[in-house]
Amino acid sequence: MVLVIVGEIANFAAYAFAPAILVMSVKAIGIALKLNLLGMNQLVFPQTWAFTLIVLLCVITQMNYIN
Repeated sequence: MVLVIVGEIANFAAYAFAPAILVMSVKAIGIALKLNLLGMNQLVFPQTWAFTLIVLLCVITQMNYIN
């Protein structure tokens, strides 16, 4: 229960400092990773790859503007 509360606080902070599409995509990748570790392969679904691509594009764009 404590981890759920900490996770929700972290989500609130993330939405304050990052675009929503990035936060949503990172959360989706985290869920896919958790399911992969539980033995349910998520790499066969195109949504997993789409969210990964969105994260990579957001990170590359942010790194371009930061540097």
